[in-house]
Amino acid sequence: MDTRHIFLVEPINKVLSKLNQAEKMEYLSSRFNGQTFELINCFMHGRSPGWQNKLSQILCECIGLLHQPLNNRDIARITQSLLYIRSYFCQKHTYSSAKSKYNSLYCLISHLMKEGLFSKSFEIPPPFKTTGDYEQYRTETVPQNIISKFRVKSPADDMFQKTLDSTCPPKISKRLKEHVNSFKNAKHHRAPLIQFLIQISAVSPIWHEQPRVIQGELLKFRNGLLKNKHRNTAYSNFQNVKNAVSVLIEHRLLPLDTELPSNLRRCTNTAKIRAENPIISNLNIYSDESNVSFRTSHAYLKDLESDIRENLNILLYEAKKIVHEGYHLFLSTHSIIAKSQRDEFIAHPKMLVKRDESRKKDRKEQNPFYSGNPLSFENKIAALDHFFDLVAQNKPIPHKTDLRNNTSFLGYLGLTPLIASAMQVIITDELGINPYSLYKVKMVSDGHGHEYVKVTDEGSVRLKALKPRGRLARTSQTCGSNIALSKIDASEIDASTCLKMAIEMTSRLRKHTENQALWICLTTRHGAILPTPETFQNSFNTIRNRAALKKPIFRKATLKKIRTSKSVLIYLESNGDSLKAATYLGNHVKTTLDRYIPKYITELIYRIRIRSFQNILLFMSVSSEESPERSLNLSPKEYERHLKNAFENPSMGGQLYKSLTTSRDTNESTDTKYFCVSEKNIGLAIMYARSGTDAELKLDCTTVLEKIAEGPIIMKQLLRKAHITVQEKIWKNECHISA
Repeated sequence: MDTRHIFLVEPINKVLSKLNQAEKMEYLSSRFNGQTFELINCFMHGRSPGWQNKLSQILCECIGLLHQPLNNRDIARITQSLLYIRSYFCQKHTYSSAKSKYNSLYCLISHLMKEGLFSKSFEIPPPFKTTGDYEQYRTETVPQNIISKFRVKSPADDMFQKTLDSTCPPKISKRLKEHVNSFKNAKHHRAPLIQFLIQISAVSPIWHEQPRVIQGELLKFRNGLLKNKHRNTAYSNFQNVKNAVSVLIEHRLLPLDTELPSNLRRCTNTAKIRAENPIISNLNIYSDESNVSFRTSHAYLKDLESDIRENLNILLYEAKKIVHEGYHLFLSTHSIIAKSQRDEFIAHPKMLVKRDESRKKDRKEQNPFYSGNPLSFENKIAALDHFFDLVAQNKPIPHKTDLRNNTSFLGYLGLTPLIASAMQVIITDELGINPYSLYKVKMVSDGHGHEYVKVTDEGSVRLKALKPRGRLARTSQTCGSNIALSKIDASEIDASTCLKMAIEMTSRLRKHTENQALWICLTTRHGAILPTPETFQNSFNTIRNRAALKKPIFRKATLKKIRTSKSVLIYLESNGDSLKAATYLGNHVKTTLDRYIPKYITELIYRIRIRSFQNILLFMSVSSEESPERSLNLSPKEYERHLKNAFENPSMGGQLYKSLTTSRDTNESTDTKYFCVSEKNIGLAIMYARSGTDAELKLDCTTVLEKIAEGPIIMKQLLRKAHITVQEKIWKNECHISA
């Protein structure tokens, strides 16, 4: 048995994009022979970690076309494979991405050829240098059987198959693979099964014929899970393995007398305990290690509430500042273009302008983008705006390949990931939308969920976002106004303002890309795209780094932590109102309490409530005494202060206390008016409410009609008859006048 393969399959249980560099190299070592892998490893050694990760990603993606030609040193096949790979990259990626990917692969093959991997030198399909080459390679046909060899599945699938082949007979291998692939999240069933098969096959190669071995190894596997996993996770992993073994027994692939051990007992407390602090606060709600010692529960909760509120305000301040500056930068584009020499250099065949006569030079024309030109910046913005289609496709501008797109320029043309991320901070804080749902919001969608973003006539915004994991769509509405966006101050920016700004800044991009996503952004690397969550997180890191200058705690902040922090803050501010926190998160109350609010915080709030109620009972017990303050060993002022504090607790009937203690004005006089209800009187009230002149009497008539409309059915019937009678009289009068 090849023990190297057994070692390799264990860590490879993630999707390709989430494998770390070591796991990718382990996977590549299992596909390439010793000499080829050694040369590849030496080529990567000494280069930057980012470049190594990029090349290993490309090799994993193209492994189906590369591993056999390189292992067999087949020059003809490697040449043909590179032609297919180049065309495939051009069809699947933008100009810059495809060029970068193929260049990396080209450098690797050149290195392997120099190191003597092949018997003779050969001409490697060259990388493309112009957009014309890029368009040409895009049109080349790649056979379907070749496309199927590109890695679209996880390397874990291959490793799972190798584990099955090395540890199980063919029939068991086939049935286990069918069982695992029948689930939506196959990785949850595949990973623990790989671990168990490696464990049991190391004990006995013929384990499938030994019921006692199966039972003993299941017990050993179950008990070992608790060493590195929480009880609930261990329960789930063992149950998945146990189900797979049960399927084999039912299909008579394992002995029928095999006894399966029972699972672990589920944890009674199903609250989700996170490895790190899930909120943006110096106080870790899942750790008792604190630099501050609290003497009372009330002091701890108040300090936690104050710290979360202050930290969220700092982040919001930075985000609002970025959004305000970015939007006004976008609005200034037309005025900047008006100052430029756009009409002159666009009309020129080589995009030149006349030289300033005050400068003594032989040439009469100059480059409008040269730094010595006082209008250089304005001309660059004008050129990028004129060739917006090329900028969106990340293609070079004609005749001016030295004019590069950078983030500061792109902000004048549309939305950038930094501004989008700042908007998402504000929207998440106010609406509580799950970040991954917010990333994929669409202006309109005809698919599942029917997502949309609509601006109402009143200036508010309705937003419906799809939660992929829950397969549900959640609708939210933000209150807004019809005030011009350009007149809104940075401190007044809210979720409604951000959504309206995003719609305006991405309108041109959506028309160009024909994509209905809200967050279509301009990037220097890919042009107009819908950024990945990682891109938004990298932009968010810029915002948090600015905030980290004020407080180091922001270095670990994420958009998820903003949402969690706000939900905990709402729970604390509302004195333990779980419904308010659940409404903000868009979850059920049970989910909110289990996964977002720690159990002990709920208990602390309830203890404070009980203590307040005990104080009220204590005051009530001495209220009939002549001097209750003496019975409690308090001074009159202390007694009064404690009494007010007890009854002013919102959960203990603060409104009742106010109504009992508020002194009414004895000089108040009430003016009672009576109305005789009849069909005729109701008709008179309707007529006077429409055309009466006395404001007070008109208001009285309106009040009477509202009271009747809220009354019993007999009153509503009288009102209906009176209304019909009045309408007929009005119609007859109009007919008489017209006649």
